Amino acid sequence: MITLRVSLALCVTMTACGGGGAPGDAGRDGARDGEPGDGATDAATPCWSVAASMDAPPDACPTVLDDALLEVPTSLVVDETTLYWTEQEQGVSGEGDVASCPKSGCGGNPTMLATFQKFPTAITVDATNVYWIVPGAVLSCAKGGCGGNPTALVSGSMLSVLSIASDGTNVYLSSNQGIGFCAATGCNNTPTILASPSVAPNPLFLAVDGTTVYWTENGVVPNGTVMSCPKSGCGDAAVTLATGLMPQLIVVNASGVYWNAPNQSGNTGAIWTCAKTGCNGTPTMLANTDEVFGLAANDTNVFWTQANNVFGSIVRCAAGGCSNSPTTMIDVGATRPDSPSLDQTNIYWFDQYVPAQILTVPQE
Repeated sequence: MITLRVSLALCVTMTACGGGGAPGDAGRDGARDGEPGDGATDAATPCWSVAASMDAPPDACPTVLDDALLEVPTSLVVDETTLYWTEQEQGVSGEGDVASCPKSGCGGNPTMLATFQKFPTAITVDATNVYWIVPGAVLSCAKGGCGGNPTALVSGSMLSVLSIASDGTNVYLSSNQGIGFCAATGCNNTPTILASPSVAPNPLFLAVDGTTVYWTENGVVPNGTVMSCPKSGCGDAAVTLATGLMPQLIVVNASGVYWNAPNQSGNTGAIWTCAKTGCNGTPTMLANTDEVFGLAANDTNVFWTQANNVFGSIVRCAAGGCSNSPTTMIDVGATRPDSPSLDQTNIYWFDQYVPAQILTVPQE
């Protein structure tokens, strides 16, 4: 991660790849991919020596947006112009920062929106603000900065928030208080509860569209449920879209709800989907997967980051199905890609191996 304590170069230009290794591998002159070396021994070879296993062409190198991060990235989001991320120090302290950088680059000087944050994660944005979770609170900061003093939208020593999402007007949260929301301008530390703990006793991740909140739940029936509730509220009458399957991450597009579900070992699993209006409790499996670390969707495709014991990959499947034959967009080598985020043309992600990286490739 980039912090006030380290000055790192951010480059958002496609650079020649050398050394034939995974992104971040040192070439023979010792420079990491995307960093200038002396040029004496780096060959203009493809980024990956395992290109034969990829659907993408061997010269489809990802753009390294941020290289040699010294802290551990925990979440990433992108809007029309800018990347935003949370990061933590390695070790038990959990101290971290919230940073941003234009997609066009920032000359090694990212904007530090907040520093010395305790375990920051789950970042999201709207047109004006950036929001993230720390233990016991949801914090916000203007995209242009807040003087290093973020505002607590909701806080409390007994509050436990796992996931947040913004629709531009409100910030929705899954917590030990159920499913609720707080206005982006504040709610006097009293979020409105849409689904009470009686129907959402252990909500995991959530997603929102124009009318509805969707979430995965681990406390209603064994092996979990996928549920929805109108933004106007549902009290004790949330809609159950699917049961079982141990659902985890969740995203939505114009027509469907998508989530990942691991098998019992957690090393493999599947991506599932159900219509927003319901699927009679019988969701459709889009594809089998390795262990999934991040999930994203637009109206055309569903994307996920996954890894096994050998390598990680960025994968997509048509939102309407791909006959259990998803496209491996790119193999990222021996890393753990995480937190995919989409703009109109590209997918962005980070890997959590140290030194970590933030990278991007076109969606198609």
